[in-house]
Amino acid sequence: MVDRWTAPIAYHLTFTTYGTWLHGDERGSVTRKARKYVAPDPVLNEYMKERLNYPKVALEAHARKIVHDAVEDYCEFKSWPLLALNVRTNHVHVVVKALDTASKMLHGIKSRATRVLRDTGDFERNQPVWTERGNKGLLKTEEAVANAIDYVLDHQGPDI
Repeated sequence: MVDRWTAPIAYHLTFTTYGTWLHGDERGSVTRKARKYVAPDPVLNEYMKERLNYPKVALEAHARKIVHDAVEDYCEFKSWPLLALNVRTNHVHVVVKALDTASKMLHGIKSRATRVLRDTGDFERNQPVWTERGNKGLLKTEEAVANAIDYVLDHQGPDI
């Protein structure tokens, strides 16, 4: 049972496109299993690039529109109030009311966007579009929700 005093109001979900944020990256990264910080390391980053099985994914304008519409449609289908959405060339930010677990919501959104992108023929069936998992920020106050919405809508750089 969810404790109404500690349950999040909303989630700030973020996920990146395949191959665009690898261990050793200048921004740092986090390991999947231990959730430990990995410092920037050009040698490690080059090694990780060499291990990619597919080309890295950068979303062109038409693909960003497809992802945007897919996320909106899926949230509407699931009756998840979508508070903010920004699809960039190498990542996606979603702020959505917390009506399910963060993992379930993130997985559903990524799955729908992937299916729609593949249905357009832009991506082969075996080509990964996203990195595994994603960031699931729990927003527990109205101020945190407002800050996340502001960040997603107004602090992602110029419109593309």
